[in-house]
Amino acid sequence: MNGMIRFLRQQTWGNIALLFVALGCLLTPAVQYPLSTTFPIGGDAAAHIGIVQHLISRPILTAQNIYHSWYPISYILFSINALNPFVYWPIAFSWWMTLGQVITGLAIGLLSFRLFGIRAAAIGIALWGMTPIALTSFFEDATMAQLWSLPWAILFFERLAARSRKGMILCFFLASFSHPITGLILLVTIIITAPQLWMSTSKLDAKERLLRKIYSYSAGVAILLALGIFATRYRIFLLSFNFESSKYLRELFIGSFFPWAITAIYGWYHIVLLHKKNIVLITTLASFFFVSLLIAANDRLGIGFWTNRLNAYVTICIIVPASIGFARMIDMLRPKGIALLFTGTLLASLTGSVVYDNRNIYKRNESSTISTRITHDELQAIAWMKENISLSANVVSSSATRHYEWLPVLAGLSRNDIASSPNTFLVFFTRTETVPEYIGEKPEQYHLEYINKGAAVFRIIPL
Repeated sequence: MNGMIRFLRQQTWGNIALLFVALGCLLTPAVQYPLSTTFPIGGDAAAHIGIVQHLISRPILTAQNIYHSWYPISYILFSINALNPFVYWPIAFSWWMTLGQVITGLAIGLLSFRLFGIRAAAIGIALWGMTPIALTSFFEDATMAQLWSLPWAILFFERLAARSRKGMILCFFLASFSHPITGLILLVTIIITAPQLWMSTSKLDAKERLLRKIYSYSAGVAILLALGIFATRYRIFLLSFNFESSKYLRELFIGSFFPWAITAIYGWYHIVLLHKKNIVLITTLASFFFVSLLIAANDRLGIGFWTNRLNAYVTICIIVPASIGFARMIDMLRPKGIALLFTGTLLASLTGSVVYDNRNIYKRNESSTISTRITHDELQAIAWMKENISLSANVVSSSATRHYEWLPVLAGLSRNDIASSPNTFLVFFTRTETVPEYIGEKPEQYHLEYINKGAAVFRIIPL
């Protein structure tokens, strides 16, 4: 705390004011999400909650769930919410997503500060604050683990800029075990960077030579590991997925964010100019940008795998240099106070536009006509099931909607595709699916237990 106060005292009032404007730009669109919605958006929320919600009542089972998951670090952090005895998981999840968005913005600010200074940090923080919905899908898809892996990936580069080998290694493993895709992108970045460092004619100092060895060993181990995985579990590469065109890439390069993409070119120039002696940093950042752009545009290569989710990495690669490029432009303007006032006003105005656009999107998601979100009637049906159906019962539902994923979370009930026990109930979320005619024709076998505008619950009576 004393260090923070001492740091702020060293800054001009204009820089401090710009930093506080940037924090407002970061917080406002982030908190707009939980304040504008009554239930989490996206289909992955229930799955994430189900892993950690029983930390206190069933700690061993929770530990096993986390251990066998793809995202152990993200789940360990998320499980902190279970320590709150009054936690309501849907609301806690929305605020946790908000916190992840904010921490990622602060990490970007720290990296920009390390590379150029406080003005670049403020601009980077504000630019990341504008990304929800418009440039990233984390809130809409509920991809909590990926969002919470980004701070570690960003801090990996910040530690690289600070030449902290231990910090780099720690952040790499935290990112990898928070979300494997993020770890894989960092690993591919290292693999691409390693041969460039060996072929470089520039003179490396002792720390950089050691980093080059670390990169080389990591690249060699990674290649052997990849070959082993491909040889033993090659079927994972044959899994089908739906082709997805990127809806964000156009926004970055020919849409509203295009001026910042142009500014990023100027920013990259200054990163190279200021840190040209740190060959490892420059080469790694360039490799990361190449990998990020390649995966963000993989639909243009005929793949179409997760393009909207994978767009976040190239967005970061634009925001960081754009913050530096714009900060350098501010440095050249006079009078300084007017330049900072213009910058703060511009960032606040752009953020206000994002908040306005997102308000309409959140309002649409709150509408009862949207079948992708769970409604009050459907929640009432789940609440009734919690009070009136024993935990030993088997609940059967179709996959017409993902609302059934909330049954274990909100009611503690297990769900299956088929009736597997005498004590079995059928639930239909009737906004999306209709009750089959044969059920209504056999009331002696399918007894209607509960019905409202959103759901119908039947008990199967053994014959």
